[in-house]
Amino acid sequence: MTPSAAGPPLDIPCPLCSSSPRDTLSTRDRRGRPLHTVICRSCGLVSHADIPSEESLRDFYAERYRAEYHREETPSPKRVLRAWRQGLRLLRLLGPRLAPGARVHEFGAGIGCTVKVFERAGFDATGIEPGRGFQRFAEERLRARVRNATLDEAPGESRADLGLLVHVIEHLRDPVASLRQIRDRLTPDGLLYVECPNLEAPFARFDRLFHSAHIFNFTAATLDAVARVAGFTLVEPLSEPPDENLARLYRPAEPQPVRAVIDPRAHERTTRAVRRLNIVTYHARPRYLTTRTRKIGERVSEAAIARAWLRRLEMTISAGAARVCGHERPCACETGDGPSS
Repeated sequence: MTPSAAGPPLDIPCPLCSSSPRDTLSTRDRRGRPLHTVICRSCGLVSHADIPSEESLRDFYAERYRAEYHREETPSPKRVLRAWRQGLRLLRLLGPRLAPGARVHEFGAGIGCTVKVFERAGFDATGIEPGRGFQRFAEERLRARVRNATLDEAPGESRADLGLLVHVIEHLRDPVASLRQIRDRLTPDGLLYVECPNLEAPFARFDRLFHSAHIFNFTAATLDAVARVAGFTLVEPLSEPPDENLARLYRPAEPQPVRAVIDPRAHERTTRAVRRLNIVTYHARPRYLTTRTRKIGERVSEAAIARAWLRRLEMTISAGAARVCGHERPCACETGDGPSS
């Protein structure tokens, strides 16, 4: 995908509310390449001005996304460890809300770590992943039930009690349509967990904010609006306003009219939020310094233990045992926080 800097006319209707025109937020992506990003004056939704076709996206995510975005077609041990820890975090957050053996399905499962974590906790866990390299790793090395498929393909599974959409919704060309498809694949009282970057929080300075693979950029207001139009109601926000990522838990409901869900302050608030931090003020924040220090420590730890940890995990999975080490769940041997005894 190679969007132009100039982009299409700004009077093209907004993908959410169909209003026009839209205002330009930026003409460059985080690497300084041409990317025209706009914000709707009516609902505040931020997106590419020129949304790629379904065909180009299908090819991009099947063959090129992981190599271009992660610089890996097969995940490194460090990436697997990081993804496993994320799966454990989601299990701790969402597992207590589910009945034993509940059906969990991840849309955009990546390496398959979260699917495998939920499976090993006793849930009926499956997923789909359009990227062939990562899906093969999930299926062949983690033995996770992750199919190489997209949302548009036949689901192939029964309805889920919990759907997971983790750092995926920003990549979709039509999030309302995609959420409607997901709603049809959940039980009537099922739950949908959505996580994505929080545009209203300073997860990056302005010149590093927009990415060609992130077709949409959400605030809490615009994400909730998309969800309500698609037929979901908010159960609980699972993140705080200053957090770098939005985390929202939804339940299927009656779709709402677009005009009933628009926050009239969204445009002004979002425009002000994305422009308030420059290279100096972004890095001078105490929150940035503490977060950066923590992440550096995590990366050093991952580099030190990831390869041996992955070997132990694959041995455990291959043997079908609950633990190589025999410790109680959860233990440092599986989380990657310490050596096996």
